[in-house]
Amino acid sequence: AICQWVRGMGGQVYREEDGVQEFHLRQPRANDFTDGVFERDKALRNPELSYFAQGHELIDLLIEDASEARWCRAMAWRKQPQGALKKWEGIRVSYELSLDLAAIATADMPLESIRRIYTVAPPRRLVQFFSFPDGELLEDEAQIKLLQAPFDPRRGDATLSPKTSRELWMRSMLEGKLQQILDWQQRVDVGTEAAQNYAAKQVEAEREQALQQLQERCERDMAIMNAQAETAVARFGRGHPDTERLREEAEQCKLESEAYLSAVRNAHLSISSIAYIIVA
Repeated sequence: AICQWVRGMGGQVYREEDGVQEFHLRQPRANDFTDGVFERDKALRNPELSYFAQGHELIDLLIEDASEARWCRAMAWRKQPQGALKKWEGIRVSYELSLDLAAIATADMPLESIRRIYTVAPPRRLVQFFSFPDGELLEDEAQIKLLQAPFDPRRGDATLSPKTSRELWMRSMLEGKLQQILDWQQRVDVGTEAAQNYAAKQVEAEREQALQQLQERCERDMAIMNAQAETAVARFGRGHPDTERLREEAEQCKLESEAYLSAVRNAHLSISSIAYIIVA
């Protein structure tokens, strides 16, 4: 995957056929190759070679570059006109309310409690459409319903990007379509900026809605745990092992609830995917 990414971004990769069979990687715009191997045992036996793994500066840069390249996660679709949707061009943006897990990780909670956050506060997802050329938020309910419908090849819908390939861009540029590409990219940039501005404005409302649902669940769980502890006190007395166990469980439930609520209070609304759609 690393080698494919380097080549796809305009760099060079080749591998020696003999000996250690090391790789030679050259980043785009770099003058020199970096020599190394991906196998740990080979790296240990050949200290003069780099060990290509996370922690190596080159590999970390490539992973960061790939993670920030939104076009790698983009899709492009052509939908057939239908009903109130005769002609439209824009982007479909999927958002996800990402929890701040730092509050949970630092709360000295067992691993199963950390995993449980996705049960008590399941991921919240939101989809919006932004029209070209000005990135205006689409609010027409009839059109939104048609755009949200699954893509159906039997109805004539077709993918414009079966896979991400820089060769497609390069071919269009060589055919003299550079200005068309730049104009399209400009429209996508405007739509993406509008999508990011929408996330900044909407995040507080999403947090409040998630907090309300989580608060209700935490209060219900705490009420059950406290009732069980009080029943044990009345039945067995305060020093009984079952009473102490239930009191400890109630305290643990309180700790978890506070950590979960903190994770939601500091959550942020992030873009998880973008798809270009044209109806024509």
